[in-house]
Amino acid sequence: MARPKFVQAKITTLKVGISATETTEIILKSVVDIYGNEVAFSTFGTTLYLTLNPGGDNEEVISCTGFTRNSDGSVTLDTGIVRGLAVVTPYASGGSAIVTGK
Repeated sequence: MARPKFVQAKITTLKVGISATETTEIILKSVVDIYGNEVAFSTFGTTLYLTLNPGGDNEEVISCTGFTRNSDGSVTLDTGIVRGLAVVTPYASGGSAIVTGK
């Protein structure tokens, strides 16, 4: 397994609430670096790992293999979404918290 790449990204939020089983698309308000610059998917390598609701009761680690940048600046995770990942590399299945809502 290749070493993961780390990107300093600004905190973002869900633009649209998601169900506990959503794996088709998850829409975020933005994906930008700490300076506010748009971040291309290729910056992350082949997989993006993301923590939803970090520190919350329903914190969840997810991954995806592609996203689409929308005209309003939001980003739709829309390829290869995997949810409920463990919090230790290699981030395999094994997590249990599920995020719902905004």
